[in-house]
Amino acid sequence: MQSSKLRIGIISAEKSGDYLAASFIESLKSSGRDFELFGVGGKELDKFNISRPQDFDREILNVMGIIDPLKNLRQILRARKQILDFLISKNINIFIGVDSPDLNSFFHKKLKKINSTINFQIVSPSVWAWRSGRVKQLRKFVDTTFCLFKFEHEYLKKNNVNSFHVGHPFQDIEKVEDVSSIKNRYGINNDSECLTFLVGSRRSEISNMLSIYKKVIKKLYEGDKSYNFLFPVVNQDHKNIIQAELSGLETSIFIQTDKMKEFLSLSTFTISTSGTASLEAACYGNIPIICYKTSLINYLILKPLMQTNLIGLPNLILGKNIFPELLQNQCTPDEIFDAFMSAIENKDQLAFSVANVKDLIKGNGMTKGARYLLERVDSASRSR
Repeated sequence: MQSSKLRIGIISAEKSGDYLAASFIESLKSSGRDFELFGVGGKELDKFNISRPQDFDREILNVMGIIDPLKNLRQILRARKQILDFLISKNINIFIGVDSPDLNSFFHKKLKKINSTINFQIVSPSVWAWRSGRVKQLRKFVDTTFCLFKFEHEYLKKNNVNSFHVGHPFQDIEKVEDVSSIKNRYGINNDSECLTFLVGSRRSEISNMLSIYKKVIKKLYEGDKSYNFLFPVVNQDHKNIIQAELSGLETSIFIQTDKMKEFLSLSTFTISTSGTASLEAACYGNIPIICYKTSLINYLILKPLMQTNLIGLPNLILGKNIFPELLQNQCTPDEIFDAFMSAIENKDQLAFSVANVKDLIKGNGMTKGARYLLERVDSASRSR
């Protein structure tokens, strides 16, 4: 297999996964090995000439919880079959699933049985937090799980699952130094404070959280009219939704696509829907207020399955509840406002913990991870 072109299938169903997928494939490309890429991904994978199923809309895969997948079950099943048929037709010999563990576990299982692919998963399923039984699926159908965090890697090793600790690419994040020029571009007073809101990358998250965040903005504006509120979003559709919801507010609100780095460089605090975004905020030096609310049915189903009291990645990495976490019934405008005010009072102490987060997400790196993948592939080829 070493002398022939590798035929790699890859599925990245979410924006957060695209960044990881592109980082890994870039490292694979730097190795000098010849490969073709087939599957599903965002614009970050376009530079690698990924071949996609014809007329495929990956937005249908970007659902979470219990209720939304059930509501869209027929479309999801149809999309899964379309992708599977496409990957089989391309005769891939390697499959890489990126995040989205429930979705990718289907392909790991099917492709291992049908095509005898060598399977890799980038981002471990949260088996340490809930549904620990999924460890058996990893052990059986995934050749290596690339872990972003050391505590995940150690958990999988303890459970006899082959894993490799790549670390998180956010370790290389650097803030924009010249914040004055950014503020000047948006017409923001150089001395005024900016607060970034990260509402989530899914429409369902936005619908659950935006009305709450709107009330938080009103409360903050009543106390200090100099605040500027920043909303970096993943696409124009999300921008339109947020603009429509917040259009009646008198405050200075800026909603822009692809401006995460700029907005997080301007702010010291971030009110974030729980997920990868809260970690990204911390790596830019922002103190995150971590929020999450889902439907009551989702919550009642998922709550008994949880094996940890922490939900925010920055807190999980630190191993303790440092940054405020407001989950479900606690996720109210008043609670978020109070948590933000308390965080301001404890700014120096929290800033010290934020700096530690970035140090703790370092691992072996994507370059070594890509090299490890090639070694596994070549070893499997020789044994056949």
